[in-house]
Amino acid sequence: MRIAALALAAAATSAAQSAAEHTGFTFYERLDGTHNQLGLFTRLDSTVGYNFNTHFGIDAGLPVYFVRPSDSASGTLGMSSVNGIGNAHFTGRLSFPNPSLDYVTSFTVTAPTGSESKGLSTGHVTYDWNNHFDHTFGRLMPYADVGLANEISDTPFFVRPFISHGFVAHLEGGALVRIVNHLSLGGSGYAIEPSGEQTIISRINDSSPAPATTTPTPATPAPSQGMGQGQGRGMGQGRTPGVFEVVHKTVGTADIARDRGASAWVMVTPSPTVDFEIGYSRSTTYRLDTVFFGIGFNLASWIRR
Repeated sequence: MRIAALALAAAATSAAQSAAEHTGFTFYERLDGTHNQLGLFTRLDSTVGYNFNTHFGIDAGLPVYFVRPSDSASGTLGMSSVNGIGNAHFTGRLSFPNPSLDYVTSFTVTAPTGSESKGLSTGHVTYDWNNHFDHTFGRLMPYADVGLANEISDTPFFVRPFISHGFVAHLEGGALVRIVNHLSLGGSGYAIEPSGEQTIISRINDSSPAPATTTPTPATPAPSQGMGQGQGRGMGQGRTPGVFEVVHKTVGTADIARDRGASAWVMVTPSPTVDFEIGYSRSTTYRLDTVFFGIGFNLASWIRR
């Protein structure tokens, strides 16, 4: 779903592709990284698929994660580096291009191929149904993504320091503005609204790895006081650490997975086969300031050319 959204964004800022680009095999390689006070989180995703026509396509991929803690996080949280494969993902996609409103609906299923002890899987099969809408007004393309899932997915703006399991609704709305050919500016806001019991597995803290810790209290920001066992273990002053900073695995109410934030970025598409983004994202819930980058290669298009 994220690849489909990025492909639409890149198409809005580059020359129209030929009809041959819309059908046949696809092969996309993407590297996303986010850096904040907790460390550097990198995700390399290789995806292959097939577009049967302009309306229907399928994809399958396998991500690889590289987690490098910051010096302060290593000292405060006892973090260690993590490498490993994540959950294999399979996506079916329906596209309905229209002069009034473009619409893409996609359904992604993941298999628990990653390591739960490393925070790369929850040990459950997960799903994510996403609906993408956009329309181009000259140089401006507003868009919106609305979906339902039983996990909180990584995005190009935020490779998360945890993985989750539990029902969530997710929303992102924003716009791209084409400044000149191959150069665009973007901005968006997002919301994660969970419901029911949630499981959070940390990618940065391996303490208490055996039984889950039931935590009914919210992980929302508050002054750094009254934190019990987690007091003083968060990174930065004046913010409450998320549960993923305190213990390895937490089972609790919807509050531990709720998140709000916003992002701004620059997108460069030097050719139909390459796109690059760099920008800033802010999680207001966790008070994390993140610099992110991403680069994608449309290898199938390059091979055809």
